[in-house]
Amino acid sequence: MSLISRVLAVGSQLVNVVLFRGHQNESLSSRAYRQNHAAAVRFIDRIFAPFEKEHCRISHENDRAWARELIKDDPK
Repeated sequence: MSLISRVLAVGSQLVNVVLFRGHQNESLSSRAYRQNHAAAVRFIDRIFAPFEKEHCRISHENDRAWARELIKDDPK
C-alpha cells in the first residue's frame, strides 16, 4: 500500500472515530459495508469508482483479513 493510500486510510479512521464514534481500526468504508448502510456504500463507492470497484466491500474484507492476521500472531 502506498504512503498516500495509508494516509487516506488513517484519515478515514480518524473521521470514523471523531465524528461517528466508531472503532479506531475501522474505516468509514468498511463500517458502511459492515452495517449495511446502502446509501453510504453507494456514495463512497461512487467516489472511489475510478480507482476501485466495490470499494466498501473490499475495504471491509481487507479489515477482516488484517484482524485475522493479528489474531494469528497473538502469542496467547
